[in-house]
Amino acid sequence: MYHSIGRNNIFSTVSPEDFERQMNFLKKGDYKVIGLKDLVDILEQGKEIPQKTVVLTFDDGYSDNFIFAWPVLKRCNFPATIFLTAGLIGGVKTSKSGEALRMLDWLQVDKMAKSGIVDFQPHTVNHPHLADISIEEAAREIMDSQKAIADQLNSNPQFFAYPYGNYNQGVIDILKANGFRAALAVKEGMVKANSPFFELKRKSVNRLTTLNRFKSKVNFGLL
Repeated sequence: MYHSIGRNNIFSTVSPEDFERQMNFLKKGDYKVIGLKDLVDILEQGKEIPQKTVVLTFDDGYSDNFIFAWPVLKRCNFPATIFLTAGLIGGVKTSKSGEALRMLDWLQVDKMAKSGIVDFQPHTVNHPHLADISIEEAAREIMDSQKAIADQLNSNPQFFAYPYGNYNQGVIDILKANGFRAALAVKEGMVKANSPFFELKRKSVNRLTTLNRFKSKVNFGLL
């Protein structure tokens, strides 16, 4: 789980240099970097996930994903999923510390989507804590972001990432009722064959993730 790939002081940000080192490690180590859809296909078919399998996801939709991450992903031929906050596309998101980060615009999104390398999925419209708002508001946040991406990219969004990892059973029910196949949380851990489809765990990569820590994250559970 990545967020911003850039040069700022936000905790969840990974520097371009660190990101490139991490991707090079996966490439040279013959890790199987697959798309989120491929992972969910494996789970739905009841198959075992091959060892050394990695799925790359980015939350929020920062423009630095286009500037710094996408060229590396293309060079490595690594698929990735970016979860877009639909109401912030083309705008700016301000961090808790007051740092403003520019978000992807639709031209950037369209270019990345057409490359076949990056898949775009919804992350709500306004990035709220879904479990803390009314079920009607949560439904609008989910459905409107799904529709915005579907309309813009002529796609069929089927995967979701919970803002702040905040959700409850009502939110899961909304996703199921609107054709979603799986959703990603922010709980630290690995996805296994019996993982619940709407509570898939991820491993967070942030500014404190040294290359050795990154290696530990992707190697955990390997024989």
